[in-house]
Amino acid sequence: MKKTFCRVITLVTVCCMLAAVFCISASAASASIHFSDPSATVGSTVTVNVSIGEAVAFYDVRLSYDSSMLEYVSCSGSTGNFSGWGGGGSVSINDYATSGAGSFSCSITFKALKSGTANVSVAYTDLVDTNGDAMEVSCGYSAVTINNPVTASSDSSLKELSISPGTLSPSFSAGTKNYTATVSSGTTSVVVSAIKNHSAASVSVSGGNNLSVGTNNVYITVTAEDGSQSTYTIAVTRPASTVTTPTTPTTGDNNNEKPEPEPEETTEAYAVLVTGETLKVSDTIEDESIPAGFTKTE
Repeated sequence: MKKTFCRVITLVTVCCMLAAVFCISASAASASIHFSDPSATVGSTVTVNVSIGEAVAFYDVRLSYDSSMLEYVSCSGSTGNFSGWGGGGSVSINDYATSGAGSFSCSITFKALKSGTANVSVAYTDLVDTNGDAMEVSCGYSAVTINNPVTASSDSSLKELSISPGTLSPSFSAGTKNYTATVSSGTTSVVVSAIKNHSAASVSVSGGNNLSVGTNNVYITVTAEDGSQSTYTIAVTRPASTVTTPTTPTTGDNNNEKPEPEPEETTEAYAVLVTGETLKVSDTIEDESIPAGFTKTE
């Protein structure tokens, strides 16, 4: 009786040991699906990276996403027989014959539709290890942060404006668009110095070279980051030269009249007599003006 009981105890013990060995050998391999958490602005594309670090011989994974915030564009995978497609809030990625290729990675590209946080999560998995056994899967998810784009600046103003040579009138003010300046008659060009108020704006200048006599307009156009524009105008006046050119006298007009001769300059002459008297030399000498002791002669 005792021997029979011992045999039963021994049989039960062996069965328990075999069951334990069977459970250990049949324990499924595990894998973890990892995601990146990218960010983007509305209207741009964003890529979510999906990966499994453990060796797999077969995988079929389906993901879900918010189609009101993300629009599927494309996907690509690292394994040789990768296949992927998506749309309408779902993406499927699989490779049914990886031949024990090991770990895999996949990149899924979406277009960001509106601001907020959009989750990309696992809806279904079927992973097989290199032994042909189904794998237990631990799933993460992706949190895609979508931001509104930065508003482009509409500032198309100037911070400073001046010309050389010349002085603006009135004095520069960002809100004043029209100015005048006067340069010398010999000035043929001016240099414009224009400093934009916003760093993202651009400035272009037209005019200011080859100044002609009179009024010359110089235009300074400021283009803002959003494309809007403002134009500043400087009316530069160059006066005519004040130097006169000598003219050659004409010999007559249409009536063949000769110009009157200019009067000849005359010089008066005087003679001093030995008596000390001074007489004017003249064509005619009155007799009463002849001193005593002298006679008139030519």
